[in-house]
Amino acid sequence: MLKEKVSKQLSECICFAEEDEKNIGLPYPYSVPTPGKTFRALYYWDTYFTNLGLICSGNVRQARQNVDDMLYMVERFGLVPNGSQKRYLSRSQPPFLSMMVKDVFEVTKDTEWLSVAYSGLEKEYDFWTKNRTAPNGLAHYGYTPTDPAMEALGEKWLARTNSTSTAPLLQLAGNFLAEAESGWDFSPRFNTRAQYFCPPDLNSILWELEKNMAHFSHVLNNGDEKVWQERADKRAERMNAILWRDTAFSDVDYQTGETGKCFSVAAYYPMFVGMATEEQAQALHTRLPELEGKFGIYTCASIKTDGVFQWAAPNVWPCLQWIMYVALKNYGYDADAERIARKYIDMVEDVEAKTGQLWEKYNADTGSCDAACEYQTPPMLGWTAGVYLKLLEEIERKS
Repeated sequence: MLKEKVSKQLSECICFAEEDEKNIGLPYPYSVPTPGKTFRALYYWDTYFTNLGLICSGNVRQARQNVDDMLYMVERFGLVPNGSQKRYLSRSQPPFLSMMVKDVFEVTKDTEWLSVAYSGLEKEYDFWTKNRTAPNGLAHYGYTPTDPAMEALGEKWLARTNSTSTAPLLQLAGNFLAEAESGWDFSPRFNTRAQYFCPPDLNSILWELEKNMAHFSHVLNNGDEKVWQERADKRAERMNAILWRDTAFSDVDYQTGETGKCFSVAAYYPMFVGMATEEQAQALHTRLPELEGKFGIYTCASIKTDGVFQWAAPNVWPCLQWIMYVALKNYGYDADAERIARKYIDMVEDVEAKTGQLWEKYNADTGSCDAACEYQTPPMLGWTAGVYLKLLEEIERKS
């Protein structure tokens, strides 16, 4: 069965890096997303989805080692970088670390380890609140300006997306780095102003970090539970006041007040973490057809764009299939969640039977790996395998 094959390959897709000019030396072997020569680093948000597959395959040890390597980088650099290479130190990625800690702790029940992780999560939280908070109190993606050739990054963004944008090169360079931190590199979401947008996905993840820290504080009995809960309540209040726009949570430019160009899966992150109200979830549920294709969930609703963006329709990214599945399950839309899970499972199995590979992303209209791309789509284990295994477990449990 493909399940056993993928579980074995995922557990074997690990690396160990010593410190050199390129790599950050890490104390434990770490999972890499591809079986080939590309992407040979520990990538931040990818690993949350990889760990889902490792844990449900019984390889909790490797999932914990991935987390421990991230905690090491937080202690050393004050953030979890985009990836475990020195070129990534100017930015982080969506802060899923508290969710990874929770997933491992729920299996191991190791409170001594949780206490160490708690300290690291405090440091990561400080990074986001001190370096990525807008005047309105919500978080935004950004970067630490360390690259002396910023204009060249603007030119790289134009070339990679085949865009004809006339925005200043420095603005495009900032957008390049901020979108890279968002993980959605690149997307039509942010109007080439990613560093100025307060997005619902990031703020939902930080709300979950605050809620998880309240829970961890309770487990450890360290007296901080109320502080973390108040932080979560304040963030939810701000998100509802600023990001909720009629029928969806939206990306909002904190300088201009404008919303992003497109409706996307990011709108469902408050449902994914359980922050949305029942009324908000109902409104978002009515808009699900805007994002659902024949073979999966589009990243963004179909719109006309200037250039080619891989984080847009008709592309299916495995990580977002899991986000949508959990979001719908959390609010009782079980039939929709199961339909989306089965579409993903069937597509992965069908394409693997034809190509012998799992892939980084797929096409929701054709059910193949001919996704719209800014680079050649690589074979992928990582989050493709992790989400496949976890969704398969969910479906099999129901059966």
